[in-house]
Amino acid sequence: MLPFKHFGSNRAILNDIANKINNSGTHNGLIKLEKKNNSTAKPVVSKTDINQNEIDICSSKPLSLSPREIDEAFFVSEYVSDVMGYLFEQEELNSMSGVFLDQASPKLKDSRSRLINCLVKAQIKFDLNQEVLFLMVQIMDRYLDLEPIDSVDLVLLSACSFFIASKFDSRIGINLSVVNKMTTQSYSRTDIRRMEVKILNKLGFSLAKPMTLNFLRRFSIVSGVPNEEHILAKYFLELSLLDFEFSLMKPSYTAACALCLTFRLLKRFEWSIRLENESRYKMIDLRHGMQKLAQLVLKVNQNDFEFKETWKKFSDNKYLNVSTIAELNDFTIIDISNGKF
Repeated sequence: MLPFKHFGSNRAILNDIANKINNSGTHNGLIKLEKKNNSTAKPVVSKTDINQNEIDICSSKPLSLSPREIDEAFFVSEYVSDVMGYLFEQEELNSMSGVFLDQASPKLKDSRSRLINCLVKAQIKFDLNQEVLFLMVQIMDRYLDLEPIDSVDLVLLSACSFFIASKFDSRIGINLSVVNKMTTQSYSRTDIRRMEVKILNKLGFSLAKPMTLNFLRRFSIVSGVPNEEHILAKYFLELSLLDFEFSLMKPSYTAACALCLTFRLLKRFEWSIRLENESRYKMIDLRHGMQKLAQLVLKVNQNDFEFKETWKKFSDNKYLNVSTIAELNDFTIIDISNGKF
C-alpha cells in the first residue's frame, strides 16, 4: 500500500504525493495550496470550465457543420485545412516512447494517478483554463518518458509542470511564491527555477504537441453535436489523464475515441464519412481506444475508486451532470468495455 493518507475535501488541494518515485515504492511529499487570496493568484472556483473556443459548441442548439457559420473571424475557416494539417504533423513529431509505462511499477502508476487527481483540484482552485490541466499532464508525462525513473522528484516535477502550464492562462498570475507555498516551502525558489529550466531543456523547449481538446473541438464542430455530447466527450478525455497509456496514443485518436464512444452511448449521432475524413480514423480503428475508455469509466464509477475529482467536477450542473447519467452504467458501455461492438 502506498504511504498516503486520505484527506477530506476541506483540506489543501494537493496533499500527499510521492516525493521521489522509483521501482521499489514511493516517499511521502507534500504540496499545499494556500487558502488565502492574493493579488496575483485568486483561488476561486471556476464559473465554467468551457473555453472561449467552445462557447458555441456548448450552446443549446446544435452546431453548424461549417465553422464559417459560427464565427468567421474567430475560427478563420479558410485556414482550417492548414491548421489541422499542422496539428496532425506535430502529434507525429512529438510521439512518446512508453519507457515510463514499461518500467513503472503498479505503485508508481497509482502515484501518478493520485497526482493527476490533485491537479484537477488545482485547476479548479485557481480558475485555470481547461487547456492548462491537459498541458500540466502532458509536460509531466513527456518528462517522465525521457528521464530515468529513479531520479525524478515527483513533487518538484508536478509543481514546476503546474508553474509552466499556468503561464498559458494570462488571466491568472501564478508566481514563484505561489509554487513555493504549494510545496510547503520544501524547495527554494532557486530549486524551482532550476527544475523549470531542466524540464524545458529535456523537452527541447517544445510545447507544441497538440492536446486532445484541439481535435475534439474540431470534430464536434464537424459533427454538429449539441452541448451534452461535447461535454461528455470532454469528460472522457479528462478521465483519460488518469491513465498514462492514453498519453502514448495520438491526441487525435483519443479525441476521436471519446467522441465516438459518446455517439455509441447516447445514440443520437453516428461516426460519419465526414468525420472519418476529418479525423483520419474509421470507426473500426477506434475500437481499442473506446474499449479502454469504457473500462476506465466503469472503474471510476465504482464506489471504492479513489481518484474521483474529475467525476465530481462533471457531476455539477454546469456540465449537465454528465458523469452521473445512466448511460455510463448500462449494458452498452459494459459490452464495449468487454470488446463487444
